[in-house]
Amino acid sequence: MKYILAFFVVCFSFEMVLAQHPITINMAEKDGLPDVEFYDIIRDQKDLFWLAANSGLYRYNGTDFLKVDCKQQKGLSVFNLTEDCANRIWCVNLYGQIMYGQNDSLHIFKDLHQVLKGNLASIFIENNDLIVVWEEGILIFDIKTAAQKFYKKVFKIATQKIQGKIYIFTSNGIVYSLADNHQLVQFYQFDNQEDVKVAAIFFEYKDKVYLSYRENYQRTFIDLTTNTQLNTSEFKELYNLRIIRVKELDNKLWFATNKGVFVYSINKDESWQLSAQYFSDEIVSDIFKDIDENYWFTTLNNGIYVMPNILIGKYKDILLKESVSSLEAVSKNLVAIGTTEGIVYLLNTQTEKVTTIQLPHLKTVNNLFYNEAKEELYISTNSRLSYSYDLKKGKLKSEGNKFGVTKGLAITETDIVYLTYNRAQVYLNTFTNHQKIKPLERKRAYSVLSDLNKNTVYIGYIDELVKYDSLWKPTTLTLKGENIQVSHLAQTENGVIWANINHVGIAAIVGDSILVKYKLDNGLIDNNLSFIKAVGNKLWCSYKGYLQCINTETDKITTITKQDGLENLITGLTISDSLLIFSSRRELYALPIYNELLFKKRKVPEVYFTQILIGNQNENIKDKYILPYEKNSVAFHFQANSFEAAKHLKFKYKLRGFDTQWRTTDHGISSVEYNSLPAGNFTFEIKTTTANNEYTSTGKKIELVIQLPFWEEWWFITLCLSLVFGALIFYYQKKMKSREEKQNQIFDKLVQEKKFTTLKLENLRSQMNPHFIFNALNSIQEYIINNQKNLASSYLVKFSRLIRIYLQHSQVNDVTLSAEIEALSLYLELEKIRFEEELKYHLEIAEGVNTKRIKVPSIFIQPYVENAIKHGLLHKKNNRKLEIKFELSECKTKLLCRIEDNGVGREAAQRISARNSFHTSFATKANEERIDLYNLNRSNKISVEINDIKENNIALGTVVSISIPVKKH
Repeated sequence: MKYILAFFVVCFSFEMVLAQHPITINMAEKDGLPDVEFYDIIRDQKDLFWLAANSGLYRYNGTDFLKVDCKQQKGLSVFNLTEDCANRIWCVNLYGQIMYGQNDSLHIFKDLHQVLKGNLASIFIENNDLIVVWEEGILIFDIKTAAQKFYKKVFKIATQKIQGKIYIFTSNGIVYSLADNHQLVQFYQFDNQEDVKVAAIFFEYKDKVYLSYRENYQRTFIDLTTNTQLNTSEFKELYNLRIIRVKELDNKLWFATNKGVFVYSINKDESWQLSAQYFSDEIVSDIFKDIDENYWFTTLNNGIYVMPNILIGKYKDILLKESVSSLEAVSKNLVAIGTTEGIVYLLNTQTEKVTTIQLPHLKTVNNLFYNEAKEELYISTNSRLSYSYDLKKGKLKSEGNKFGVTKGLAITETDIVYLTYNRAQVYLNTFTNHQKIKPLERKRAYSVLSDLNKNTVYIGYIDELVKYDSLWKPTTLTLKGENIQVSHLAQTENGVIWANINHVGIAAIVGDSILVKYKLDNGLIDNNLSFIKAVGNKLWCSYKGYLQCINTETDKITTITKQDGLENLITGLTISDSLLIFSSRRELYALPIYNELLFKKRKVPEVYFTQILIGNQNENIKDKYILPYEKNSVAFHFQANSFEAAKHLKFKYKLRGFDTQWRTTDHGISSVEYNSLPAGNFTFEIKTTTANNEYTSTGKKIELVIQLPFWEEWWFITLCLSLVFGALIFYYQKKMKSREEKQNQIFDKLVQEKKFTTLKLENLRSQMNPHFIFNALNSIQEYIINNQKNLASSYLVKFSRLIRIYLQHSQVNDVTLSAEIEALSLYLELEKIRFEEELKYHLEIAEGVNTKRIKVPSIFIQPYVENAIKHGLLHKKNNRKLEIKFELSECKTKLLCRIEDNGVGREAAQRISARNSFHTSFATKANEERIDLYNLNRSNKISVEINDIKENNIALGTVVSISIPVKKH
């Protein structure tokens, strides 16, 4: 009887486990999976996954697969992954090449194809030794020098590294361990060495070494540590299977076979029993549990499977063609599932047996409600039709429009509260023949809850929360004096009513007071939840693809996220005994609500930098960069190694000194770029965070120093200030000097003007010399004596006009050429009279000379004409000729004046002047000084050239050439 009871207990527990199948993710080509045939998987010190596949060695960072290979690789398939202390991943191929992967490349360590001859070797790393074990021997090499250190010929059947030691099972029935001195030490010996043992494999459990093998078509399991043979019947499921690998995980033995994975646990009586079986249609080659508690399974024909949370199961044998629209726990281990096609399924959560209830009309099952007292299931559709189902009799009954389009239903001891889209009402005495309908409010209601302990009902309307007493007297409950909108209500075991207040969170209702306890700020996944269910003093909530458990006694909130495999929107939620049952559109899931292992101890992977771009140039990754001002564009690329990191992880970053608050990247974004950073000191900080910001890593930092442009550097500013200050001093000094020069110029001008005035007076005096005046007056007197009154009058008029012109011209520096010629003509007329018509002169003005626009220095030409008459023609007896001509230069920029006489010449004139010193020409000297004064501030100078006219060395006259720059008014 005892054994029968034990058998039923075993069967029951086995059935409990197998009724749910853990959610698995099959990584495929859409996820970037490069192959379907995999042999090994490990995770290195940097949390990178390495995969040995038929097509080569791959590295996986949680987002992308990178093939690591080299051109010298002879065979693509690699096996037996192991890691050394330098973070190198070692592997071997069928050709016989021993290789290691480091960063992005694969390196050949040893080519042993001549030794291995096509046999697949096992490789192990021990300190600085590489140990190679194959079917015919053992080789040991020094990793640093690649030198061979040891060789031993043995015939291996199986080998494995367990607890830091390498065990080798040989064909002579002896198990050896490899000692530190490279010697083989006998560990175990079989009594019967003649029987052939095949398909042998080592494994460990609880510090013990085990060996399993086949002998005479029987599989045997031996505890080599205690020399004890295990009860073969306990592993009967493995009799005819090929065991590929054995791992100890979660205090259980996991067997990877050609028919999936078998998990065995040990009982208190040291007996083994099968506790789970997965992937019965797959050839599983390796099993791995990562630090995030994800279970990995590599297969030889269908890629990789991952179980994110082994305690969350899916009822995979329930194939729903319709979408799930509602869920309701009915009785022990029984859950009702409403669909969009008018079908209700009753699922036994342990046996997975399904009973189908087909409604007469194909209407969507809007809601399901279980009346425990009467063992009836009320079925509401999205039309005015509703039904009740008697679970004891298995009969469906039409209820007309009693529960049609139900938004909520609450059952009291005698009544049923019914909510629909436009009203709330009570079916009084609904369980008797005296049923009455009592309207409550004609407005939309969302939630209802019956507190049987206090005989009260709570209804959440569109604009208020109302509590009704046993006489249906309403009391509006408010939060801080304001009405609230409640979408969900639940009651925990301690009697507290919990309400999800839209946009606020979850509040506790005690009496008539409302206290908000949980919201987005203190850990709630969202303030507007999809479902709330109470079990004990815990609340189970859902929002989109998330589940949360709130311990209302400790206020601890734990979350099940998409990282646990909840990829789909949750459409229904209910509690059935110890299981939380929830649904997506066409699938049903379950998890054990009392198992604390359900909530994984998540380790957020640390972020690391993969690339730094400065001005679009790739830079070596450093902790600090000092950059010139023109290289102020920086891009940070980073990564965190975790399964499906792009889906489940985000990055929080902040550039201290630039950003005012933390920013969060979108899913799949793993780079941040800053353009045109100002000069200054910055620190870029980056952290890994989960999707709901529940967990955050420590983070990494990089310092940036953007130097000031040279024009903002202190030395440049100092130099500029010095230059400005120097320029101001220079400007001030120059201005003072300019002012002084200006004053000197004014003074010089005054001196010059004074000198001009003096010269003019001298010139005037020279013109009005006594001899000229004497002769002019004598001529006038002679005309008067000879009674030549007309001639005397004419001469006197001309003389007076000339005197007046000279006086006028002496007041200005420049006069027009016409004025100068007028004065010159009067002078020559008077001189001609004085010479008694013995003087012939010709005054010519060339064509193009505008006498009224061209200006010349006043009283400038007359002195040269006077010199020609006084010194050249005066000493000649007769035939006195004087020619004066005005013309323009070829470039029209100069006035050329030519004064030519046929006098005695300059030499003779000088000899005569020497005898008569009183005849010295003051006008000539004055004009020479005037020329020097005029030329002081002129770029175009006045020039005077005097030449003698000679023939056979005899003076025939004198020519004066005057060049005056044209000055027009």
